[in-house]
Amino acid sequence: YFYQPGSGEDLLSAYQKVRTEPIVFSGEKISRSLNFKQLSKRNVKVPQEILKAAVASSNGSSIVPEITSIVAEITINVPANLRDVRFNVLVNSPEGQDRIGLYKTHLVGALELFGTLHHSGPVTFTLPLTRALKALAKKKKLDLDIDQPLQVGLVPDSKRIRWDSLEATLESVNIKIF
Repeated sequence: YFYQPGSGEDLLSAYQKVRTEPIVFSGEKISRSLNFKQLSKRNVKVPQEILKAAVASSNGSSIVPEITSIVAEITINVPANLRDVRFNVLVNSPEGQDRIGLYKTHLVGALELFGTLHHSGPVTFTLPLTRALKALAKKKKLDLDIDQPLQVGLVPDSKRIRWDSLEATLESVNIKIF
């Protein structure tokens, strides 16, 4: 196919330019160890107007039109031969919550390593948050009128390994705005 003048230039002006480099907000380190007895958390200070815009953009309109999506980039340092463990990701879970239990409304996704890893080291997952934040705001589980950090927590979930045998650590949580 060869480009011919006049074949679509009038359509291009209707599209907005999209930012290619994300805005990144890093979470503060609270605790590194991942265990079955407590939620490992990171507080990420995302400006209130950005969160509002991200939730509004999932409705098709946005206060800040450049925002198209918000994702969590989560890095876990896993030991060799880790298998059969899923890491549940929660946002703004109630204080004292250590298991999913009745608070499934705060569950935004799960991370899982497939197969048995024969190496160890950091593994980074990217989890879309735009829909989850919209749902949390709709259920009044995320207050967009208060400037507060976005709390991202991980809790391992497995029925196949002993609770005290997990040696994985939560290395970082970044929130990326596209």
